[in-house]
Amino acid sequence: MSQQSIEELIRDTLTDPRRRLEPPPGHYQTVGERIGRVRRRRNLRWAGGAAVVVALLIVSGLAAARPRPVPMPYLQPTPSSQYGGWHTLPQIGPGEAVQVVADGAFFYLLEDSPGMLLKLDGNFGAVEAVGVPDRVQSLAVDYGGNGIWVLYTRPDGMTMAREYSGSFAPVRDVPVSDKQVFDAVALDGQLWLATVVGLYRIGPSDTSARLVPGLGFAGTVYALAVDPVRHRLIYTVWRAGAVDPSAPMQVNALDPATMAVTVGAALPLTKESIAVVAGHVWVAGFGNGTDRHIYQLDPDRLTVIGTSEVDKQVGPGAVVSGGYHSLWVRDGTDEALSCVNPATGAIQQQWLVGVWMVASAPGPVAIGVNQPNLVQLALDGCPG
Repeated sequence: MSQQSIEELIRDTLTDPRRRLEPPPGHYQTVGERIGRVRRRRNLRWAGGAAVVVALLIVSGLAAARPRPVPMPYLQPTPSSQYGGWHTLPQIGPGEAVQVVADGAFFYLLEDSPGMLLKLDGNFGAVEAVGVPDRVQSLAVDYGGNGIWVLYTRPDGMTMAREYSGSFAPVRDVPVSDKQVFDAVALDGQLWLATVVGLYRIGPSDTSARLVPGLGFAGTVYALAVDPVRHRLIYTVWRAGAVDPSAPMQVNALDPATMAVTVGAALPLTKESIAVVAGHVWVAGFGNGTDRHIYQLDPDRLTVIGTSEVDKQVGPGAVVSGGYHSLWVRDGTDEALSCVNPATGAIQQQWLVGVWMVASAPGPVAIGVNQPNLVQLALDGCPG
């Protein structure tokens, strides 16, 4: 990347931190951008009692299904193909799939239009369901706790966080911010939020989100992940006035008990994502076409120790997420998905399917969001 290009990218970011450094048009769209496209096609409204009634009907199996694409059998690869099969799942709830998260043997599915939160068993049957406000953003399941959080946008533009108990009973609604929220994770009863103006958290007794002070930086926090092995948060921060202008994004870790910060690697990435699988830490994003897009970090020092062989295949960038046993890597063209060994970076299985969020559970079983549907992946060599 030339010095002139670097200076232009940094200048754009510092001028307006909400402007992210974009890859070529059409290569990648974030979760928020996709959801925004869906929102523009619908009326702004709150989910009221009708959504709750629908939820009860789903659990009892009596809900009427909105037309959806007819589920297809597995698209079996040809004998010479290296790619795995997949199929579209039958409609589960009444809305469009936004996010799916695995927690043990269960999946949590967030839908929009209408808003719905569903808990699915390994056969994708709804065992719990509750109506949630429309205009949902994301879902966070508490690691080490018993809560579930749904982020949504009020008609006035304010991002709200609604907490639910493990039995799907609403607990509280907490204002977050009228600024852009990029990511959210939950740990030990607290919700942590990556925003354009820093890292925020909502504690058990908080009535609004609070900026986390004293982290030694000023800038945008873009990606968050929970490291359950070390019981900490890992996050990326865009640093104003970075020492190395070619790598303005830095990976740090935060101990939520002591608020101690581990300062990690500075990387030349944008649109970054973090995944932690069995203690192995991975970061991916978009950048210059000749640069690396996927990094494996030392789990204690957060310094770069390697990459994955799939890095050569991802085009302008990559998105990583953590599975039950595997690292999931989506390529920057939104057309291919890889199952990767989280310890070695070796490719275990690949699919030609445009899923943009994957969750896997024991079985093994893996499903992904291909809006407005869910798809199930045929696993052969991938432990999920």
